[in-house]
Amino acid sequence: MSSVTDDGAAGDPRAAVARLTDTGRVTLIGVRHHSPVLAAAIPALLEAAAPDAVLVELPADMQPWLTWLAHPDTQAPVALAAADGGEGGPLAFYPFADFSPELAALRWEGRSWHEEPAAALWREPIPDQAARWLKTLRLPRPERPAGHDLAFLDGVVTADQRGPLLRTPHLPEPVVVLAPHDDPVLPYVANLRLLAAHAAGLPVRMIGRFYGPRQVHGLAIAAPWLSDRFGGHVDLGIDHLQRADLPDAATTEPSGTDQPQPPLHLLAHHLQRVVAAGRAALVPDVDRDAQLLLDAQLPTAAFVLRELRRAGHRRSRDAFGRLNQQDSTSLAVAWLTAATYHHAATAAATAGSWQSRG
Repeated sequence: MSSVTDDGAAGDPRAAVARLTDTGRVTLIGVRHHSPVLAAAIPALLEAAAPDAVLVELPADMQPWLTWLAHPDTQAPVALAAADGGEGGPLAFYPFADFSPELAALRWEGRSWHEEPAAALWREPIPDQAARWLKTLRLPRPERPAGHDLAFLDGVVTADQRGPLLRTPHLPEPVVVLAPHDDPVLPYVANLRLLAAHAAGLPVRMIGRFYGPRQVHGLAIAAPWLSDRFGGHVDLGIDHLQRADLPDAATTEPSGTDQPQPPLHLLAHHLQRVVAAGRAALVPDVDRDAQLLLDAQLPTAAFVLRELRRAGHRRSRDAFGRLNQQDSTSLAVAWLTAATYHHAATAAATAGSWQSRG
């Protein structure tokens, strides 16, 4: 094991690594892939180093599978296998055993969510977290940093007809907690239903992913009332909560102050229909939806929707009876105008929904 520090000379690769990682010290542990001695020593080495993060040399695309590798129910031997997306691309195969140092490092629990440095993630104000997420959405997907959409929330569980909610002291209205996947093989939906039914009024610390206006995908929770078998926190997509894991909780009803979101979905519906079915999809419901947008004090949304229909209905012909190409261009311009407005209005509504109490 060696340490990389900032005191290396110019051109020293160790100094370059230290500058790139922007930390006071990086501890490198040379790993022999299957080494029972090193695997047994890994927990003690990590305890002594007290790292802020543990990095394992694997392809970045395998990051989502690390949680599964580290899960207590995963029994070695186990392997990760991957194939290049292109036809005839190379294959990758990474086997792990109980005596693999990499697997020992992944299984090391480290510090709790209430200890530094992890606790600092929950001290960042929620509006600042949401602003960071919305800012990165402007970037192309490959350029967005890892974890740009993660939300770190403290609050009390409550529920209504939408499912589980998280009421935080920083937001005037509760956060809706959604399941990232509804596949019955994954326990997201069952866990969230159980929390909504039996955890009302209980405090939790949650990690989620920002999804929309006051909406997050629930990924994991930590709470003092969790069963010891979970080790302090529950991965909602892997662990299976049982009724016995939850203490008796009082039923609480959220206050009736939740404000409806602008009905921008009406505009989005017509934009999607044009993509799927062309200009013929603009015949029904446009006047009704435009009036609903006006009633919601969204005159610009109503205007771009009516302009979209007007461009879709315009089918002129030239002197030779051929369809005028300019009509297709007008429809494209009207669609792009409406889509640009919808994107900007949705972003503004989402940002406003994550603002703290005034």
